[in-house]
Amino acid sequence: MSTILPPWEKVLWKKQPYADNYIPEGALESSLRKNPNFKPYTYWPLVHLSTAITQHLATIFIFLCIFVQLKDHSLDPRVVIFMSLGSFFLGYFLWEVLDYTQRSDGSNHDNERVRQDRAWLFPSFLPSSQFKHCKSIGVKTFKSSILIFLALMSLSPVLRTLTAATSSDSIWALSACLFLLNILLADYGSSSPVLRGRPERLTSVLSMNAAISSSVVLASRLSNDLAVFALIQFSVQSFTLFPMLRRRFQVCVCIFCLI
Repeated sequence: MSTILPPWEKVLWKKQPYADNYIPEGALESSLRKNPNFKPYTYWPLVHLSTAITQHLATIFIFLCIFVQLKDHSLDPRVVIFMSLGSFFLGYFLWEVLDYTQRSDGSNHDNERVRQDRAWLFPSFLPSSQFKHCKSIGVKTFKSSILIFLALMSLSPVLRTLTAATSSDSIWALSACLFLLNILLADYGSSSPVLRGRPERLTSVLSMNAAISSSVVLASRLSNDLAVFALIQFSVQSFTLFPMLRRRFQVCVCIFCLI
């Protein structure tokens, strides 16, 4: 008469009526996992993730095209200045709209800030006292923009003669290396709403500094102060403000995809 053995347990401290090298049938198959970290990708999510890289490269090429045209005197610097001012106001308006959309759709814990953001688009949404507070924030932003505008204008004569003693070949090589560093260190990801308020990554700061430095050395090859001012102003918007707007847009797109 065969005895019924107790079920095998995977323990060492308990004496069991089995051999030391005994393995029950199906034990390995049940613990075997195939490709546990595999994550399938589809076409459109990959396209969405690659847009940050293509936009960054396109921004650099647009900047280089504007520099070449300013150097060849085929583009009026005033056109670049007015274009930069128009894009600044448009970008600021889009920033406020995206900020309102992100806060109202992605978080329900900051209702007071949501109401303040809505006041920018709908002044009757808030009482007059709170609307004045929101308006003061916008006034401070425009004051800071005017100060930066005047600072760039005053520094244009200095920047134009910054590399007067340096050969153009050295300037082209230095600019290419700085733009390459900017491409390699740029932050192409979108900042998560949970991580808002944390400082920027060191690589992002280095990437921005490399782009601005490259713009400065290229601007020193231009012939007049107005062209230098136009190019530096465009570079500040392209390599400092536009990446912030792009990341905010990516966050809003992710929120809409999750809804």
